[in-house]
Amino acid sequence: MTKKRENSIDINKEEFHKIGYQLIDTISNFFDEISEKPVTTSKSPKELQKILYELQKGGEMFLSNIVILTKYCLRVCIVNFRTEKKDIEACAEIIAKEGRKIHLILLDKQHSKKIKSYY
Repeated sequence: MTKKRENSIDINKEEFHKIGYQLIDTISNFFDEISEKPVTTSKSPKELQKILYELQKGGEMFLSNIVILTKYCLRVCIVNFRTEKKDIEACAEIIAKEGRKIHLILLDKQHSKKIKSYY
């Protein structure tokens, strides 16, 4: 049976401090390494827009877009305070799954064009 919380957040001061400092360390490390990270994949803006549309239509998660250093990127929107680490981790898998589906569709279209141009 799940324990019912009496407060909106059931955590003591020491745990809160520990988690807070871990978060600050994680953000600091991210900023130190951000210049070495890729901004986007090799996908075109059109492909990313298609993925964005399909993900929004699917309803498993909500994404928006953002342009960073002239690159069209997907951005996960987190608005629920109950979002957990596992929810964030699931986003990458959902995006990859939809990307694979669209990639196969695009490959099929390219293949069809090649066959039509051959005849």
